[in-house]
Amino acid sequence: MADVYTEWLGVPEGPRPPTHYQLLGLPPLTHDPAKIGSAAGRLLDKLKAEYQQRARPEVLKLIREVETAREVLLDPLRRREYDGEQLQGDTWWEAAEPDPP
Repeated sequence: MADVYTEWLGVPEGPRPPTHYQLLGLPPLTHDPAKIGSAAGRLLDKLKAEYQQRARPEVLKLIREVETAREVLLDPLRRREYDGEQLQGDTWWEAAEPDPP
């Protein structure tokens, strides 16, 4: 079975599901609303066009995941909670440089 995250979104191979940041192609701890909104918008446009051509359930699942990632990362309280959960035990976050507040 193909990895739809890599195939359709360009997410590098790794743990699945990817983090919200990985899903949107953003560096960890990105807090800039414009960057988050732009990344999510680009992916949603691409996925919705794909879904219109071929109504595949995998595409609909990815659309929902991207929408959830956008909603969480654009809400400061939800993002803070999400970041806290991700920081626990994930070594790839250690090298992350957060955006300035």
